[in-house]
Amino acid sequence: SPEEQETNVNTEEPHSERSDTEEVEAFEPETLEEDDEYPLEDMPDMSLIGDIPVLLTLEVGDKEMTIAELSALRAGSVVALQHKESDPLDVKANGILIAKGEVVLAGDYYGVRILSLTKAGKNACKLMS
Repeated sequence: SPEEQETNVNTEEPHSERSDTEEVEAFEPETLEEDDEYPLEDMPDMSLIGDIPVLLTLEVGDKEMTIAELSALRAGSVVALQHKESDPLDVKANGILIAKGEVVLAGDYYGVRILSLTKAGKNACKLMS
């Protein structure tokens, strides 16, 4: 019967390389604002992650609109964005603002000329150099 079946329970402690007296410090990530300096001396060797792909985007602008305005869009509609032609554009890496730039032509393709780096962008460049 099920009540009579014996269940084997492993009561041994899992093997660990640490001694019982060694204390482990808990990791608590800091909240950094977009313009905060990252403490480079505390960063690990980042050369190991240099081949990880990052999505670079150029944000031209945005526009808040109502659903009625959105549903009225047709082919040929023009939506004015909240960004002047002379304003530098936001350059983001995986959604994080790293630079300001401007659109250029690179052969048959659009490109971006970096005009300035944010603190996050400067720190990212320092980490990989």
